[in-house]
Amino acid sequence: MAEVDLTLPQFNILMVLAASPTASLPLFELNAQLVSTPPNTTWLTNRMEERGFVTKRRDEGDRRVVLLELTESGWRTLGVAAPVVFAAEKGLLSGFNAEEITTLGNLLTRLVR
Repeated sequence: MAEVDLTLPQFNILMVLAASPTASLPLFELNAQLVSTPPNTTWLTNRMEERGFVTKRRDEGDRRVVLLELTESGWRTLGVAAPVVFAAEKGLLSGFNAEEITTLGNLLTRLVR
């Protein structure tokens, strides 16, 4: 991640936003998907906004809701970072067979719940 100057939590935020149909989410929803604390998510997204990866704006229908949206710079950064992260994940899992990976996935799912 050093080559794109991005932390793994920042990468995860970019991935969650990119996976949403509009490349934007309310901050509270992003927080829930990341299983993170609101102050931590706010701090991270503020840094990402400063770097131009995301924008923040108030929801027109409910001014209490802050919407986070992926910018073109965020999309470009994600395009560079994703292959790096996926290659690292592939390397980490290369010593496991399909059954072991399934078991690991099931255990991690239980842990998160």
